[in-house]
Amino acid sequence: MNGQTRTRLAAFDLDTGALDGSWKPTADDQVQALVAQSGRIYIGGKFHKINGVSGTARLAAVTPEQVQTAARALDPGTAAVLELRATGGRS
Repeated sequence: MNGQTRTRLAAFDLDTGALDGSWKPTADDQVQALVAQSGRIYIGGKFHKINGVSGTARLAAVTPEQVQTAARALDPGTAAVLELRATGGRS
């Protein structure tokens, strides 16, 4: 994107539309759902790793500022996370 390498995930500046050069998480397969809630970005899809970290199969969370994997794997029998929905939430 815009001459910069991205692996299935990217962020853009809402005011300018420019690619955020510092936010570079990677996924090893399809990303099919995103939701931001309580300072994290939750990612769902058919992937097995986020940022090369195992144990994030199909569902992971990263922070907007620092791309750190923060979620655990779902049941390995789950084929994919196709939708995520944010409700309530903590501040």
